[in-house]
Amino acid sequence: MALSDGSASLEQIVQMEKIIAHVRTGKLQAIQADEDARSEELEYTTDKGTVWSYVLVDDTYVRIIGCRTAEETLSIPESIDGKPVFELAVDACSYLESVREIICANTIGIIGACAFRVCKNLESLVLPYGVDTYDSSWVRGCTNLKELALPGKQTRVYSNVFDVGELRYLKLGASIEEFIPGVFQKSKLERVVIDENNPHLTSDGKAIFAHEGRHVRVLAVPCESFVVPEGCETIEIKAFANHSELKEVVLPQSVTTIEEHAFSYSGLERFDAPRALQAIGARAFFRCRRLEQATLNEGLKTIGDDAFTGSGLTQLVAPTTLETLGRTVASDTALTFSGEDASFTIAPGGILELDQFGGLYRNTSQGKHFVRMLDDEAREYTVLEGTLEIEPQAFAHHLHIVEVHLPQGLRKIGDAAFRDCHDLARADFPSTLEEVGNEAFLDTSLERVLIPRSLRRLGDSALVTHGAHNGDVAPSLKSIEVEEGSEHFFSVPGLLCERREHGGAHVVVYADGTPSVRIPDDVTAIDPYAFGGARHLKELYLSTRIHRVGMRGLSVDCLVEHFHVDLEEPIDGHDSFDLYFPDAPRSTHEIQLAFNLSSAIDPVMMFKHYDSAIVNMHEFDRRDRTVEFDVYGQAKLALDRLTDPVLMSNNNKIMLTQVIADNLEEICVACARHDDRDAIDDLLDLDLLTKDNLLAVIDRVGKLQDAAMTGYLLEIKRRFFNSSAIDFDL
Repeated sequence: MALSDGSASLEQIVQMEKIIAHVRTGKLQAIQADEDARSEELEYTTDKGTVWSYVLVDDTYVRIIGCRTAEETLSIPESIDGKPVFELAVDACSYLESVREIICANTIGIIGACAFRVCKNLESLVLPYGVDTYDSSWVRGCTNLKELALPGKQTRVYSNVFDVGELRYLKLGASIEEFIPGVFQKSKLERVVIDENNPHLTSDGKAIFAHEGRHVRVLAVPCESFVVPEGCETIEIKAFANHSELKEVVLPQSVTTIEEHAFSYSGLERFDAPRALQAIGARAFFRCRRLEQATLNEGLKTIGDDAFTGSGLTQLVAPTTLETLGRTVASDTALTFSGEDASFTIAPGGILELDQFGGLYRNTSQGKHFVRMLDDEAREYTVLEGTLEIEPQAFAHHLHIVEVHLPQGLRKIGDAAFRDCHDLARADFPSTLEEVGNEAFLDTSLERVLIPRSLRRLGDSALVTHGAHNGDVAPSLKSIEVEEGSEHFFSVPGLLCERREHGGAHVVVYADGTPSVRIPDDVTAIDPYAFGGARHLKELYLSTRIHRVGMRGLSVDCLVEHFHVDLEEPIDGHDSFDLYFPDAPRSTHEIQLAFNLSSAIDPVMMFKHYDSAIVNMHEFDRRDRTVEFDVYGQAKLALDRLTDPVLMSNNNKIMLTQVIADNLEEICVACARHDDRDAIDDLLDLDLLTKDNLLAVIDRVGKLQDAAMTGYLLEIKRRFFNSSAIDFDL
């Protein structure tokens, strides 16, 4: 059956707009109207016997709530009893077995859910002008639906038009402008029609065109072959995408642009570029597995990222006019980019040049720029002499490159040029290098760096190696040097530092392998990931003059045995602090808590976690210790903290005191073995060794047969009990 015209007259549009304006004023809320807003349920019978059940809403419009009919073609009336029909309620026209076609009056502005559901014989549905969206629940269960005219005010088409039935004919309304990507992927259409009043789009029955036919917007009807009409200039995004049945598209010579994903996942077998073509967008022919031949034209300037990736190409020649070649332009293909028999080539004499090793260059009036490494299997590469710049992302994400030789004369390495080259271990800087961009060597395995005196800019995170960034493995960078005479950079053992323009300096990166590091006094900042993942640092000298620590700037992953902290302002009479973390599993964890998320040098936070490491109640309390535990060393640290409890929280003080009290005899034995009478005196001064527990301590220490320490304890006993000089306990 032929689909009826769903266009609205001017009179219908004006009437409907008045009702909509009335609804929007707040006088009516038609969809959610409750019983109080309804009139008495009424019926209207047509001369063909169809019975419409309805209510009159606010004496303004009709809401149809039900229908009984034996008609095959059901036309919903524009008015009943002189009032416009504006709303179809939920299930208003559902379960109508006789109906094969429904034509909605253009006065209708609201359609409730499931309005036409389970009309099993419904083949054709014309929706009204005044609705601005399509809801597939309206036709749920209408399995024979083949023809559909979308609402006139709808501006965007979604794939839900194909949720129900087996559509063969689709009419798009006057307001349609956009199509959600992939909307016609499930299409089985035989014809598509555009409302003649649509100012944006036209159609030839198969495809939809925009901009007065100069753009192919989308192919709506599946077919094996399609001829784009003369005069067309642009194939838009995803215009032919996902049409696996499409084997051939004939383009006119007028086409200048093929946009992103235009033919991706299609069945295209051959591509012949039009003479006027200037640009092929990213992924334009992505995963076109049957595409085995492609001829590119002189005049083509741009080929986007992954334009031919995953295609069936075995040979491709780019023209001399090519100015931009995207990343991984044809990965996952049989094309090769290096060697005498390379199957991807660029015609000589143009702006872009491809060497026999897979390196892509741009020829400029000043010299060569290295653009990109096209051979994704290369392990070693030498950049051509005369190259001035490595462009951004030139080697980025290369899976196999291990070593790159950079030529003298090179001035700039662009942003992310080598980012994520996890195997890259060596890329020595030439003495002419002036600038290294942001993240240039981020997540590489660079082992050594020599900063030339000519370098004036090192970008953010430029030298943050793989381990420093993600912490999975040890940082690779082991050697850092700065050429004498550099105005911008200097090094101290284990550190690369950069001078600030307005005074001061910042730590750029740490070379993991230097066990003792002293951060210079003029350093006020530590860059993100500078110490990230360090595994070999044993001693670190810091200062509270460091006011900014970047993300994970001090994120070490090892036991740093000694932290020395100089203070800008004294704290409780101290000009500096020395923290000696005990050699125990908990210490590394507490160091990470103290420093991994720090944004500045914070003595309060440092002492909090230092005290937690010293308390280490778990290690003291374990009687079946599987690792050696330095009771004496830990006890000495605890006593030092209790005798000088600067910045100690009351809770940590209580816990530390309790640990010593609970393990007093074992601690005194350890002190006796080290003949440490000062530690015994500290226990007395802290009221931890008392006359109540002294005898038990003497008994334990006496078993060591250490007469000197036992005598010292007996002397303490005599002081406690005022005993004579002779003690028969001996």
